[in-house]
Amino acid sequence: MKILDIQGRLQNLIGRINLPFFRNLSKSEREYLIKIFADEKSSKIKPELKLRMYEILIQLMKRHRESFGFLLVLGWNSKWNKEFMSLPDVSQNIFEETLFRFMEHSMEEGVNKLSRTIDFDGAVLVNSNGRAFASGVYLENMKPKQVIEKTGISRYEDLSQAFGFSHKVHTRHLSGIAASYWLKNTLVYVISEEDQTLRVFEKGRIIYSPYKKEIAWNKE
Repeated sequence: MKILDIQGRLQNLIGRINLPFFRNLSKSEREYLIKIFADEKSSKIKPELKLRMYEILIQLMKRHRESFGFLLVLGWNSKWNKEFMSLPDVSQNIFEETLFRFMEHSMEEGVNKLSRTIDFDGAVLVNSNGRAFASGVYLENMKPKQVIEKTGISRYEDLSQAFGFSHKVHTRHLSGIAASYWLKNTLVYVISEEDQTLRVFEKGRIIYSPYKKEIAWNKE
């Protein structure tokens, strides 16, 4: 695709995204987020939904100043239930009997809903239409070392370095970035308990981070 075509598509997306927080950003901030989240062919998830989840998680961190860790898989498919998920404590699944679609509720309602899960173990799963599927989920069979082997990286000190993190990370981040590789067409959002930062993973790569040198397309 020609550069002018790409720029035109990005400008069209900027114009159509009707999220209040997005309209209040500077032009450079909007273009930065669009560059990260606009590739519909890549994940098959609408940019509006990717940005809505980003907005909700940013506000979730602002509301809860105390440290907490969080992992959300966007684009979950129920065909993965048997191989990749377990629910050791069903009381932590607040979505089992409640239909909640993030694009049909306000940002504040989304924050309120996820606030109920921040003390739970495990991940929140949301399908590609923005429907919350489950909370308190353990992701099984993520095998981050196998992801590294498949990408062809052979020389590294530890898995954190191999995936491109600027400092050592632990199970939540490694499981999250591996999940984004094995679970096709997903985005995985992870909040760090250590420094309250948000990262986004896709296809086993970091596509959003407060540490710009970590971001995959900054290295290409």
